[in-house]
Amino acid sequence: MPENPSNLLLTVTKSGKVKGAVKARKSKRVPAAEREVIRLVSNGATLNEACAKVGKFSSASFRDWVVDDTQLSLSYARARKLQLEHWADEILRDAKSFDDPNRARLVVDSKKWLLSKLWPQQYGDKVSLDGGDGKPITVSWLSQPPLR
Repeated sequence: MPENPSNLLLTVTKSGKVKGAVKARKSKRVPAAEREVIRLVSNGATLNEACAKVGKFSSASFRDWVVDDTQLSLSYARARKLQLEHWADEILRDAKSFDDPNRARLVVDSKKWLLSKLWPQQYGDKVSLDGGDGKPITVSWLSQPPLR
């Protein structure tokens, strides 16, 4: 057992035994590598792919930094929007790239579904019933003249 209990990570095995392990120390921030991750995500890579390619820190460390750093958080949010636009552009390419139409439909439908969940305002299927510009629908009843 490590001497410092606050540095202990407990895991449970399939057999139900509890094992203790020392947590990995936090990765050191490298601003140039962070910018490269942002660039890769903007160009369509997932965060895991981008961090693995850069090789300086894990995606978990990057997420921690995004939570703690407002500027990095804003940059990452913009990168995610660009990532989704990149994925939307890929849908058209993917639709044409498969010889098997069923395979193409599966790939395209999967990406469309993912986009509709990650950016519903832009790519969602929700139908908005309003009077335009987000205003509520107004209903007015016309009175009929009395019957004679």
